[in-house]
Amino acid sequence: QLLERQKAEKESRLRAEAATKLANKKILALSQHIERLMLHLKHEAASKAKAHEAAGRATQEVSLLRQRNGVLTKRAGARDQVIVELREGAKILEDQLRLMDEKYMELRTKLDYTRQASTKEVNKYKQQASHLRAKWALLSNAPGHVPTLLDEMPVPMGDTGGGGDWGPETFDPHGSAASAGTPGFQAGARSKKTKKGARPTTQQPRAATQQGRPAAAGDLRPASSMPALM
Repeated sequence: QLLERQKAEKESRLRAEAATKLANKKILALSQHIERLMLHLKHEAASKAKAHEAAGRATQEVSLLRQRNGVLTKRAGARDQVIVELREGAKILEDQLRLMDEKYMELRTKLDYTRQASTKEVNKYKQQASHLRAKWALLSNAPGHVPTLLDEMPVPMGDTGGGGDWGPETFDPHGSAASAGTPGFQAGARSKKTKKGARPTTQQPRAATQQGRPAAAGDLRPASSMPALM
């Protein structure tokens, strides 16, 4: 019986030692697994913290971007308004420019018409003056003619187109024609010549009256004082 008891105790001890070794192995594996879990949890916590921090930064960036988007939207609206105002101003200026072009064309047409009319008038008076000077030359070369001034000759009614016994058209040295047939113009021209220092045009009485009676020889100027022929 003692041997059997020792044998049973030995077997039980061996089984206990084997169970202890198995338990130790399990404990070691469990501890290693727990360590791995702790490390994984630590990494998870770190990544979670990083993700939370990144989410906070992303939220701030989103808010900043929204604010910037609002500012850009306001600026775009202001620029659109400025563009609309500029377009309206450009349209107004274009209308004004078109109106000014029309007025310019109208004024240019009037100026061209006035220039043509004045040119025709000047040519007409030049022809009349040359005709009168030719008549005066013929009369001055006629035998028995008393020398008279060209300004003292009576102007024919049909040549000048105006009534009155006034002097014909006279020319200045620059070739500009003066109006004939109006006493006011001759008076103004004489006053201008007097102001400029030229000799005063104090005319003597006419050489002949309307009845054709010649004046006295002492009342006339010498033939050298008459103007030169054109």
